[in-house]
Amino acid sequence: GPSATPSLDSAVSGSTVTKGTTLRLQTGNRLTSDTANTGDHFYLMLDQNLVVNGKVIAPRGMSVEAVVTSVQHAGQNGRSGVIVFRTTNLSAHGITIPLSGTYTLVAPDIGSELNHISDTNFVHVSGPLPPGNEAKIEPGMMLTASVAADVPVSQ
Repeated sequence: GPSATPSLDSAVSGSTVTKGTTLRLQTGNRLTSDTANTGDHFYLMLDQNLVVNGKVIAPRGMSVEAVVTSVQHAGQNGRSGVIVFRTTNLSAHGITIPLSGTYTLVAPDIGSELNHISDTNFVHVSGPLPPGNEAKIEPGMMLTASVAADVPVSQ
């Protein structure tokens, strides 16, 4: 869940977190296309401090909310599992910073894995492929998101 935030410095009050500010994030938990459902919420973590006017307003390790927007389970004939999710917001010092970032994670294609090739257009399989791989979000995966709108910072 969300972590505690140190008190806001008066030097930051009256500043703005600007739209387009890039945030580096890291996944903190495991999620798979086999167990995830559309609408599931999970948390990412800031992998860097969010700094405004030289002051930290959200420290590294702070929670960032994300929501699963689509899931496709792995299927027959090697169909890969898919997880689509988006970052929603970061809350710090009583302000909510909206984020934009949509991510699609697709499991490795089982056909190319079986044949050790990168272009599956030239693969002819004589029988059905086994079920595909599930998409997996593992702890420690890195991604970036950006601030979706200008947000004033006040005490």
